[in-house]
Amino acid sequence: MNGPGAYTVFTNKSSSHRPQDRWLDELQSYNFEVQHAAGAKHVVPDALGRRADYIPSYKKMNLISADIVTQIVEAYSEYDWTRTIINNFNNGDDDQGLQNGKVAVHAKNYAFYGKILHWTDSAHSILYVPSSRQLRQNSILLFHEDNDDHFGIDKTFAKMTRYLYWVRMREDVTRFVRACNNCQVNKGSNKQPTGLLQPHDVPSRCWDVISADFLTELPTSEQGNDSVLVVVDNFSKRAVFIPTTKDVDAPRVEQLFMDYVFSKHRVPISIISDRDPKFTAKHWGCMIEFLNVRLNMASKHHPQTDGQSENLINTLSNMLRGVI
Repeated sequence: MNGPGAYTVFTNKSSSHRPQDRWLDELQSYNFEVQHAAGAKHVVPDALGRRADYIPSYKKMNLISADIVTQIVEAYSEYDWTRTIINNFNNGDDDQGLQNGKVAVHAKNYAFYGKILHWTDSAHSILYVPSSRQLRQNSILLFHEDNDDHFGIDKTFAKMTRYLYWVRMREDVTRFVRACNNCQVNKGSNKQPTGLLQPHDVPSRCWDVISADFLTELPTSEQGNDSVLVVVDNFSKRAVFIPTTKDVDAPRVEQLFMDYVFSKHRVPISIISDRDPKFTAKHWGCMIEFLNVRLNMASKHHPQTDGQSENLINTLSNMLRGVI
């Protein structure tokens, strides 16, 4: 809200969040006038809002049990970082940091009072949870299973950030919720049903079905080649490795197939490949159509379609890595 008698209306969903939405819904029922006051005149409210003894006790909060708080306080002495930073506050040392063995303490955003270590910023002061895996798991469980609701990742994380803090808490919450057995069993999925597998037809003879792909970004050879065109027969699993360059165009690829595959074996019935620009070029398509060859290209971001070539390229990479 800006200025006397004026307010901002959020029309874009990304411009607001849940607390703002709740306050806007509540304020709509009142007839009021908003008057702006400079921050310098908020001395008394700021002083009251930042008093350490004015912050509600965590033990009285419905979402955090006294047992969890007790476990957190007891765990402070078990870890070098929290133990050193608390000693720093108790001794009245410079809160910008000190060196204690291998533990470097930077207490700029931390406060210690009431036997509890808090993480603070300009508007919040929340309880810091030490690096105990079991303790952090119990804390997440407390918020995730609040009233047996089993909230999702976003809601669980949003509720926890009001009271607790530790580094990479979002990652821990995500991992915990995704592994929750109750959520996996009872919550429905909003994804489309997974379709049946569509395997390729099993060829009846050699070189009827082949797959092709490129291995690139190799060191340049004396002949100027820095890539390998890998062609695999899906029946016999025999492979042909054709040296080339990463900037090879579609006409040159056609010539490579003519020289190393079609002339030495036979023209296949179908060719399996990814959607490389060389295989989607019009020139390549005309040749495939002229030879009456069916071109089976993989879906975007789905390398499993051409798993034969992908596995062989991985093997070839391991072989070359030992000699290059």
